[in-house]
This record gives sequence, structure tokens and C-alpha cells, in this order.
Amino acid sequence: MTEFQLSQTTEIITLNDGSEPMAKVLLVEDNELNRTILARRLKKRGFEIVIAEDGKISLQMAKEELPDIILMDLSLPVMDGWEATKNLKANPLTCDIPVIALTAHAMSGDREKAISAGCDDYDTKPVELPRLISKINSLLERSTGKTEEREERTEFELGSLETSLQAPAVTTFQLLPSVSAKDHVEGYSHSDHQILTAETESSKLCVLVVDDIQTNRDLLVRRLEKQGHKVVTAVNGREALQILENRDIDLVLLDIMMPEVDGYQVLKEMKSDTTLRHVPVIVVSASQETESVVRCIEMGADDYLPKPCDAVLLRARVSASLGKKRLHDQEIVYRKQVEEERKRAEDRLRALFPHPVVQEMKAKDSFQPRRYEDVAVLFTDIVGFTPYCEEHPAEEVVAHLQRLVQAFEQCCEKFRLEKIKTVGDAFMATAGLMTEVQNPVLSSVQCGLDMIAAAKELPPHWDVRVGVHYGTVVAGIVGSRQYSFDLWGDTVNLASRVESHGYPGSVNLSSHAWQLISHQCRGESRMIEVKGKGTLEIIRFKSFL
Repeated sequence: MTEFQLSQTTEIITLNDGSEPMAKVLLVEDNELNRTILARRLKKRGFEIVIAEDGKISLQMAKEELPDIILMDLSLPVMDGWEATKNLKANPLTCDIPVIALTAHAMSGDREKAISAGCDDYDTKPVELPRLISKINSLLERSTGKTEEREERTEFELGSLETSLQAPAVTTFQLLPSVSAKDHVEGYSHSDHQILTAETESSKLCVLVVDDIQTNRDLLVRRLEKQGHKVVTAVNGREALQILENRDIDLVLLDIMMPEVDGYQVLKEMKSDTTLRHVPVIVVSASQETESVVRCIEMGADDYLPKPCDAVLLRARVSASLGKKRLHDQEIVYRKQVEEERKRAEDRLRALFPHPVVQEMKAKDSFQPRRYEDVAVLFTDIVGFTPYCEEHPAEEVVAHLQRLVQAFEQCCEKFRLEKIKTVGDAFMATAGLMTEVQNPVLSSVQCGLDMIAAAKELPPHWDVRVGVHYGTVVAGIVGSRQYSFDLWGDTVNLASRVESHGYPGSVNLSSHAWQLISHQCRGESRMIEVKGKGTLEIIRFKSFL
């Protein structure tokens, strides 16, 4: 069933089937039955139909709608078709629109009279549709390219058009079929059409047209949409700023002289806003406003277009500005990708080296080896790890070791120690190397106690030995393909010996390290023989005082 919708505006008939109209036809006919039948038949052939009921209204409609062709009945009330055609051809805005005269009285000399009045062709009623469409297509082919020239004249007709818009309105109705024609095409559903349309719309670049004169806006909207752009409009600067705040806009065509907030203020606000300053702005200005254009360019406008806008120039400058916007958007994406890659690389460096080492490498592309005084070196080792590896699957061994190392790293972070490396099941850390610690040995003991507790708590409930020594070390990075940050010196060697000769499940310290905490702790001393060092005293930590 066909549904009719009525409103008191211009009479427009639209078939809402989602198809693009072939051309816009202004049908001037006072007989309602003739008008409705012919409009429906033309609409089924893909034409967009605009209707006027007399010659006087057709003059107004032709200037407002700028149809591609006019079908003019010659016997009309108020103003007949001959007089209406003469007026159309005398108006620079509508003179190039082809007119086909229609009459039910095929009198001798009617054709010549119609042609002399300015009609481009002539046809008789009742209309034979194939013949009429053939004439329409022929005239449309001849008028290709003239549409843009007609639109160009719109700017010169602003005054007269504003006056003509006060003329009496005529009735509007829309023919809206309840079922789209596409619904009957095999394999194509209405939802498919909606999805395809939505995807196409989302890929279009969005242009904001800001102008307080409706005819200027309509002209630019029509041209930009023909170029494939999505267009939104604003009637003043205040509305434009609201749109820019709430929508993603790729380009602004900006008039200068507007009420409330003018183009200068819009430009100033945009260029001071960090999120909007990169949106290109083309100033659309009358030729006599050269000083204003220069001022806008100095304020940051990217380009300008003189009024009336040349269609070719509009396309070229819009394309150039949008091209710059695309490049800028791509640059932002690339910068973000580079920043993400840089952060990932830095995170990998932080996993290998202490933070100060990473900072120096970023600044100098290298790390200068140096000697560090007053450093506590801590070693831990899992008791019975080798036989455990031989008796359990590799996946299980590595999984348990991974959890334990992560727990050790948390202990180091808690007490401000710096993890240096792991070698097999051995874990090496320092206190006071690059991060200032009030008492490096005390922090190492506290960290070692937490490590022992973590190892006993986590499956498979390993025992670990902890050894601590205090002294001077040399630190640096070695390797060219696989870098390694490491420590060297007697302090490192002794710390390793203390750990390997210590009691399982205990923190063991050299006598030198113990001196720094002896006033705070209770310990158990014993002597050991160390190759190359002779007899050394190590102290087993027992408790805090």
C-alpha cells in the first residue's frame, strides 16, 4: 500500500527505495490527475520529481530547486506556459535549463510558438512515455556541464531569491512505498542495503559549511556532496564551534561576516584549541573583502575561495586541504606507532638493565663503565635444584622457577635492591649500586629473609641460601649482539662464596658486611676455608635485636 504524507511546502514526489535519481524534473501541470500519473510514471523510471501547479510558482521552483529539465504545460492558470518559459529564459539563473512544452491541444503553429517562447522541445498529450523520455534524455545530454554554470549564478541572485521565497507556498506530498524495490531482488535484503550504506557514509570525509545565508550553504552542500563528501552546516560561528566540539570534522568552509560569532572568532577559537588547530579552514569571501581574507590567512586559515565559488576551484582547493588533513592524520598515527614501539623497546631494556643504566643509554647510546663504592651484593641459590631438574619435566621446572624469580623481583623492589641477573637457579642483586639506600647491608638482609619465606611458600617449597658481602664493585655492559649488564670484583666473588658455604634457609653474611648491622642483629659465626682466600668468617643471621 502506498502511504501519502502532506505538508504545506513545495510539492515533491519521492520514491523511498534507496536508489539515486537519474535527474531532477520540474513538472508544471495544473491538472491533478495528469500531474499525479505522469509524476509516478517518471518516478518509476528513476527521475526525481518536483511539482508546480501554475506558471508563476514554476518560476520560484526553478530558482529554488535548479532542476535538470522542466516539463511545462502551456495552458496554466495565473501565468500560462508561454509566459513562464519566457521568464525562465530571461533569468540568468534558469536560462540554461531545458524546457519541454506539453499541450493537449495540438493546434497548428503551437510547436513554433513554444519554440519561439524559448522551449527546447515540444510534446503532446496524452503523453507517450518512451517518446517523452527519449526527448528528456536528448536534452539532458545537450545540457551536460551547464548545471554547474547555473549554480554559479546563485550567488548573484541572493537578493531577488530572498524576495521570491516570500511567494505563496504550495502543497507537498510524498509517495512512500511500504516495501522497497530492492527487497524483491534475490539475495539482497533491506538490512544488507542499510549496512552497505552505513559503511559508505562512514568512509566519507566530513566538511563543515559555515554561512548565515541559506542559499550559499545549499550551493556549497550540493557541490560538496557531488564530490562524495559528507556535509554538515552551521548558520553562525557559535553553532559551528558547538559542532566542532562534538563531531569529527575534516575541513571547514568558513564565511567571515556572520551574526553572533563571526568567522574571525571561530578561527581564533579553533587555532587556540589543541584538538582543533590542525583542522584545515578555507575562508569563503566576497572579492571585495581582500583585507579580511589576508587577516584570516595571518590568523591561520589554510586557503580562501572568492564568492561566487568556481566549481573547479572549489574541488581543487577542497581536495588539497583534505589531502593535507589526511597526511597530518597519518603522521599522528605513525607518531603514535613509533612511540608505542619506542616504549616497548624501553620496556625491554628495563627488563635487562637497571633504570639509571637505561636512562644513560637513551641519552648517550652507551653506558660508561665505572667503579662503585659501598655496595652490598646479594646472591641466592636453590638447595637441591640439580637433582630436582633431573626428576621433573622441563615445563614444570621452568614454570616453578619463573614464579620464584618473579617473587624475588618483588622482594627487591620492596627493599630498593636492583636485580642484576639470574644464572641458572642463582639470583644476583645489589643494594646501594645506583639507588641510594640508607643501609645497603640491612636492606639486603631484609630482602633475603623475604626471599627465603617466598621460596618456602611457593610450590615446590624450595629451600634457598642467601649470601651477602659489602664492598667495591665495577659495573658495565658487555656484548655487541646480546648485551649484558654485569658486576666484577672481589666483592662479587666473596658474596658468591658466602652464599655457597652458607646454611640452607638462612641469610649468611661476610664479617665485613656483618659489622654494619651487628648493633641491630644477632648472629651465629663460623669459620670456612675458601680457595685462594684462606680462612674466612661467615655469620648466619638469626634475629633482629
